[in-house]
Amino acid sequence: MKQTTVLLILALLTFSMFTFANSVITTAHLIKELTDLSQLAEFPDVNYKLIQFSSFDRRSVQRLHADWFSNSDGFGSEPIPGFLAVLKEEKDGNDGEYLLAEVNGPGAIVRFWTAAIKGNIRMHLDGEEKPIYEGPAEDFFRYPYNPFIAGTGITEELLRGSLYQRDSAYCPIPFAKSCKIVWIGKKKDIHFYHLMIRVYENGTVIQTFSPSDLKNAKEEIVNVCNTLKNPDSILVDEKIEKVSIQNELPSRKEIVIWDTKTGPGAVVYLKLRIKDLLPAQTLRELILRIYADGIQEPLVDSPLIDFFASAPSINPYRSLPMEVAPDGWLISRFVMPYQKEMNITLRNITENKLVIEAEIATRPYEWNAQLSMYFCARWRGDDALWVRSSRAHDLPFLYAKGKGCLVGAVSHVFNPSPIPTSGGNWWGEGDEKIFVDRDEIPSIFGTGSEDFYNYSWSATDIFYYPYCGQPRNDGPGNRGFVSNFRWLVLDKIPFNEYIAFSLELLIHEEVFHLGYARIAYYYARPQTTDDHTPIPDRIYDPLTAQENWSWLPMPKGAAHNAIYYQAEDSLVSTEQTELMKSYMWAGRGLCLWKPQKAEDTLYFKIHVPEDGNYDIRLVCALSPQSGNFHVLWDDKIITPNPISLYDEFHTLSREFNLGKQQISAGEHTLTLKFPDNESKHIGVDFIWLQPVK
Repeated sequence: MKQTTVLLILALLTFSMFTFANSVITTAHLIKELTDLSQLAEFPDVNYKLIQFSSFDRRSVQRLHADWFSNSDGFGSEPIPGFLAVLKEEKDGNDGEYLLAEVNGPGAIVRFWTAAIKGNIRMHLDGEEKPIYEGPAEDFFRYPYNPFIAGTGITEELLRGSLYQRDSAYCPIPFAKSCKIVWIGKKKDIHFYHLMIRVYENGTVIQTFSPSDLKNAKEEIVNVCNTLKNPDSILVDEKIEKVSIQNELPSRKEIVIWDTKTGPGAVVYLKLRIKDLLPAQTLRELILRIYADGIQEPLVDSPLIDFFASAPSINPYRSLPMEVAPDGWLISRFVMPYQKEMNITLRNITENKLVIEAEIATRPYEWNAQLSMYFCARWRGDDALWVRSSRAHDLPFLYAKGKGCLVGAVSHVFNPSPIPTSGGNWWGEGDEKIFVDRDEIPSIFGTGSEDFYNYSWSATDIFYYPYCGQPRNDGPGNRGFVSNFRWLVLDKIPFNEYIAFSLELLIHEEVFHLGYARIAYYYARPQTTDDHTPIPDRIYDPLTAQENWSWLPMPKGAAHNAIYYQAEDSLVSTEQTELMKSYMWAGRGLCLWKPQKAEDTLYFKIHVPEDGNYDIRLVCALSPQSGNFHVLWDDKIITPNPISLYDEFHTLSREFNLGKQQISAGEHTLTLKFPDNESKHIGVDFIWLQPVK
């Protein structure tokens, strides 16, 4: 009897220790979440509120107030310092100390971001007098694990492109009692920052971050980093069942392309493609809808290509939950649970019969009555907005009442600005504002649209990472179609009562007929309602809002005083050239030159009105068919290395600054010289002289 009692007590103690060990939140536990898309489908069983400390303009405290759209948010010398508190004033040229973030209670840092930040950072965890980090602020935000990886077997190369993504970093740092982060610097210095922190309920058991965590969790970190770089590996599961489908899509009809009544289950892989090559706009004329469990309103309601974050055409990229392949396959890895049934439909609002190919994978899923959530994607679009720098707007992405988690967002912008540089045609000065539950001030308040999407400085390049990307940006500058996406996995935003997510539309210079479509991706408990309205049965096409496609570059913003020369009007000879018309190209179109052999040349006559120093710029087309060329000004080569216009997948408009030249008034010649023997295209839109002092 005594032996039995002792064994029972030991068993209970072992069970209690096992339960406790599995309920402790550790660095390794958070690392695993980085690639666990299944956990997105259930409300966190350990409740927390996600908050963001950022350098947002502290004058923005009330929506119905003149300062709501204030934009002094990190450049330095703000009217109100962009910190929680001033701890030590600057004196006699010495740095001050500023409280950047403070949490009293259990929590975890889950996202870092900066565009640029000077000075130093000191971080204390759990009230320890000795900081766990003390050093350059820029390194702290961009590479937060670097100081701790020596001797762990983890390399910076492994972390780049996985945990380090563009201007952000996803390096969880949990703490049991408190976190205090101080910036040491001068208020006049640049200091852009975001820190997203989970604030857990008191009593949550957390193991505070230690440098040894990285060595102990090496296997998990390596696996997670490799999965982030190769997301197909998350589908290695013997329980997954796949089905292949091919269906006709009649004109003006909606058809069910897949359905099941064998729940509970979950779609874990959705792969779609229109069989034949199509004009870009057609992919916005197919409406994807996903229904479940007899719910009359679709859980997903979006133009097909918009849902896959690539509008309005096939723009290849790869991320953890979404992918667009060069051959036209559109892929989602989001987990979409259902209790009894689910069906996926496509509505074809074109005049043509189309053929859809699909591959859909499901796996068994046990619906949890307390935690399980439906996957939702809510699209909305405006295609004729008049936008002024003096009249900002809060564009709604999602207003929802109930319980759920925000897990992603996409912006699809059509920007018809005639200013050919980001310093004038930039549309994304506005900040994200996310009210959660009973917030009086948004608990997520950002510093710019591109900052929300994990990049900075209105960058125009095509890029993509596991959680963020810009798969499309036509140019020049940020003109034309632009697509940005961000997925919130470790930094998902739970709400227990309410969420109101908007993104400011704040632009450099006035624009007419701007188009802005956007999607909020979120998981919702069954009792949740939101502000979604059905997509009109019409073609969503911002280009139809334009009176015509013709535009001429405007000398405003960073292009003030610019002198423009349309390529087609400045040609000495039109031999080997043709004009290509599109919304992308200024004037009468793109001058497309097709040289046949090395040393072929193309001449432009340029009249310079007065003596001076000028930057010489070309706006050219990048494309898969494009090649290289040299530039000569009055027979002198000004490009030591040839300019390459090759892009594997896109047609883009890009500006090339060839540097400053002292130029006299009068007639001059700009010459393009082809260096290769292989026939290639060289597209020139316009030539641009910028006076410089």
